Amino acid sequence: MASPEKWRPIETAPKDGTRFLACEFLLSPGRPVAHVFMCHYWAGDHQNAPQFMRYGAGSNPTHWTPLPAPPEGREK
Repeated sequence: MASPEKWRPIETAPKDGTRFLACEFLLSPGRPVAHVFMCHYWAGDHQNAPQFMRYGAGSNPTHWTPLPAPPEGREK
């Protein structure tokens, strides 16, 4: 089994549209909870500043890691 990638600071995330796993911490009744999601960097446009995007909305992740390789083809 391949070892998992380590989490990296978000400042080092790819900014070329590559999708990756991101993590941000949300407060859930008084304690931080890690929220992990697929994300990509969006360079912005004339109305919006550059930002990290998830599900079509901006987010504030603190860390990222590359997506794992997809599973191998399934047997018939």
